[in-house]
Amino acid sequence: MYTTTPRILVTTSHRPSQRARSLAKELAQVLPGGVRVNRGKRSLQDLYYDARSVGASRVLVVATRKGNPGLILVYEARGLPEPGLREILAVSLSGVLLGREREGYQRVYGVSRLVISEDLPDHYKWVADAMAYSLLGRLGRPGPEDDVVLRLEYRGVFIASFEAAGTGRPCGPLLRAFGVHDYVSGKRVYKLRAGGRGGGGGARRRP
Repeated sequence: MYTTTPRILVTTSHRPSQRARSLAKELAQVLPGGVRVNRGKRSLQDLYYDARSVGASRVLVVATRKGNPGLILVYEARGLPEPGLREILAVSLSGVLLGREREGYQRVYGVSRLVISEDLPDHYKWVADAMAYSLLGRLGRPGPEDDVVLRLEYRGVFIASFEAAGTGRPCGPLLRAFGVHDYVSGKRVYKLRAGGRGGGGGARRRP
């Protein structure tokens, strides 16, 4: 059980595409205590102070690659003795289906509890652990106390689908990810993409 409502600050990289803005907006709606802020000229240090001011322990940044959302970065907002943002997760995207583009989409409001349900091969179950830690959720089956379910599957790439816990209907984006880097455990996976090569981590745009 949660004793307090967790909070996640959601924003974009500098000069985001419209689709990246839309993804950030939808993620803020389905993540625990999601608060969206416009990036503008804010530095990562500025985002740290923004997070502290609203009581957020995570900062999520949607970065753009070739005009589309290409990377999700999650930072932990740390207090003393080492205040600042620490990068804890990077998810490289190969495709995004926005919630409003999904059949049966419904809006959810006031999300405070996220549960992660996974159907992953044993050697990739650490991905679910990393998602739960980074997104302030829990692993397990959806219960009456949960608001949103993040369903994780592996089909050559990782599929992450946000669904309303009560109805099972899509309530947020569907993400396809070819790479995941958990900076806490040091584990990472980077799969082949069409026309590309695996193992190198891909190009990153500065957050």
